Amino acid sequence: ENLEPEFVEPVIIELGDLDSEMNGCPCSLEFHAHTPKHIRDKFSLTPMEKSRYRLSPVTVLDREQRKVYRLPFTARDTRGLAGTRYLTLEVADENDSPMTDGESTIKVYN
Repeated sequence: ENLEPEFVEPVIIELGDLDSEMNGCPCSLEFHAHTPKHIRDKFSLTPMEKSRYRLSPVTVLDREQRKVYRLPFTARDTRGLAGTRYLTLEVADENDSPMTDGESTIKVYN
C-alpha cells in the first residue's frame, strides 16, 4: 500500500502443463478478455523466459480503496487449448493515520 510501483516486488507467475512436450508448454498468459479495464490498467503483465510472466503494479495501490484483487487470466498451451485461472492479490496494510495522544472516558453500568 502507498508504495510507488518501482518499489513493489513483482509477482512471478510460472506456467506448467502436464501434457507431453508436443501439447504442453511453452504456454502463454494474458488478462482474461472480461477483466475490467480499470483493473487491467493497474497492473502490467510482462513475458519472461520459459513460460514465466512478471506481474507488477503500474500505479500506487491503496488498501482503503480496494483490499483484494482477484485477477482472471487466460492461459494457453502450444496447441491453443485455453483455460481461465485466477490470482488473488491482497494489498498489504500501512497505517495511514499517525499515532497521537488521546484519552477516553467509559461509563460501565453493572
